[in-house]
Amino acid sequence: MKDDIVTSVVYADVSYFEIYNNAQYAADYPSTWCVDYVNRGPQTTRNSTICVPAETNSHELIDALATLVVASGGSLDISPGWQVKQSSDKEFRNHPERAGLQITRMDVGGPPSLAGIKEGDIIHSINGTLCTGENVFFDVFNKAIREKPDGGVVHLEVLRKNNSMAFDVHYPNPDEGVAQLRQQSAPSGSARHPVGSIIAVPGSAPTAPSTASPAAPPADFHLGAHVRAVTASDVTALGLADSKGVLVTGVEKGSLAEEMQMQSGDVIQAVNGSEIGDVDSFAQIVRSGAAKSFSVWRKGQTLELTVPLSM
Repeated sequence: MKDDIVTSVVYADVSYFEIYNNAQYAADYPSTWCVDYVNRGPQTTRNSTICVPAETNSHELIDALATLVVASGGSLDISPGWQVKQSSDKEFRNHPERAGLQITRMDVGGPPSLAGIKEGDIIHSINGTLCTGENVFFDVFNKAIREKPDGGVVHLEVLRKNNSMAFDVHYPNPDEGVAQLRQQSAPSGSARHPVGSIIAVPGSAPTAPSTASPAAPPADFHLGAHVRAVTASDVTALGLADSKGVLVTGVEKGSLAEEMQMQSGDVIQAVNGSEIGDVDSFAQIVRSGAAKSFSVWRKGQTLELTVPLSM
């Protein structure tokens, strides 16, 4: 990346950062992990993209840029976890039941992706308010995620192939992360995911930013399992006793999850012998680095998968 791209950022105008993997263009662009910085304005706009070779580089870049934003007197919000295009006025007039914000790209490991929302879905409403534009969405979104110190839940009505689906997605409160970030006198790698970055360990949900101590788990701990909440239909289809636990929707090639022989369709019901209630509780223990064994339900039986001793 060129230095003049970075120095041209007007930090006080930055609202949040997004990150995505451009691996499909690896042949043309060797730097495949890309960070977008999104500016404030009448309608939130993406000003530029900075690409780096590795995922760890992208996190370090966001850490540094977020610190500069706060040092400049600005504040940071949370990315909703996607990029969208807005339905036209004509679509809203003629087919309001099918209009909204259509997702054109999902952020890597963002809350919506982990909840099961997909590229191509249309965000029809948020907390009961019709998404007639990005400004309308962000007004409701930013209020909802600041409802509690640990963040808030947004209820999304999503249209997929003309079918309506409901998702409850939890986001951290960005103000807490900014308060922590303001205490830093210079960019530092000690804050692992400052507010503004919505990146999570794939297979987990983002948690509120925190300052890491020297004893914290290694930043490169990576399970490599993508999960979502267990639904009522899953309980029936998979023969489960209840909806506790998380459903594995994908396992990354070469990941720790693959080495443990975890499979898509597995339901992770317990970690280290303790029941998993939901995606958030699963994410917490995965992020802590303390996970040593996973109890999974697979085809009518419970299996114990253990983390290799070398980890």
